[in-house]
Amino acid sequence: MLLNTNLKLDPIKLLCSLAEEVGHHFTEAKSNILTGTESLADLLNVSIDELKAKIWAINFLIPENEFLELQTLEDVELANHFQVTLDFVRLRRQSFNILKHA
Repeated sequence: MLLNTNLKLDPIKLLCSLAEEVGHHFTEAKSNILTGTESLADLLNVSIDELKAKIWAINFLIPENEFLELQTLEDVELANHFQVTLDFVRLRRQSFNILKHA
């Protein structure tokens, strides 16, 4: 696992990055971004693995029940409450909107 050394200056980004890296383990990533992407299939596999890891991290850091109770709050308030980035909150919100319309 490689992390940008600047992350230690931003604990929230560090937490989100670490959760995403742990997500690669729990989602059993099949690709490795460090080996390169020589084909379109390789690129798609890396993208799929990255998305799975991010979804795992979001679900881990923003529990569904608690999010549903607080979903009327603004994104910034939710990010502060869960100690995550705005990107994580927005993706969590999007995932619920997709599930509602499925």
